[in-house]
Formats: sequence, C-alpha cells, structure tokens
Amino acid sequence: MVIDFETIEENPYENGQYADTTSIERRDEENHPFYEKWRIHIPKGIKGDALKNFKVITASNDDGV
Repeated sequence: MVIDFETIEENPYENGQYADTTSIERRDEENHPFYEKWRIHIPKGIKGDALKNFKVITASNDDGV
C-alpha cells in the first residue's frame, strides 16, 4: 500500500475570527487498490497559542523536599 500526502498551509482565521480550516480530500482516481493520494489542508499556528519562556529548574537537597 502506498499512501501519498500533499499538504497545504491554510490561514486559521476568517474575517479576523478563528475558524477550523482543516480539511482532507482524496485526490487520486480510486482505481488502484494499493495507491491513495490525499490533500490535507493544515492551518498555521494560532497567534498567542505558542509556548514560550520555558525554564529548567534542577531540584537539589536544599529545596526541602
């Protein structure tokens, strides 16, 4: 089985509001039993939904634990 994927980056907003723009569609002729081609529309990251400013704190015996 061979599954071929094509991805397209989409804008996650419509008229300034968040909208689910994710979609998937089959693009082949569906005439071969061992081949499928799919187009997947993936929205870009949503503004303000990113993780930032991570800090790693190493525990020590002085922490009172």
